[in-house]
Amino acid sequence: MKDYSNARVCEVIDDRIHSARDREILKRRLVDGVGIECLAEEFEKSTSQIKRILYHGKEIVFRYI
Repeated sequence: MKDYSNARVCEVIDDRIHSARDREILKRRLVDGVGIECLAEEFEKSTSQIKRILYHGKEIVFRYI
């Protein structure tokens, strides 16, 4: 069984995601469970932009977990 602990998710995000903004968005969503609308407001992005960042970021993160 794969390790999906918050610590492991954060480790992979830090190692594999190059953009500091994208790292923070992924951590806020995957570890803290913040909703997409809240992330859009927090990072001053549209919900579409947040969804795109999450989609591409999760592909990378879950490939290495």
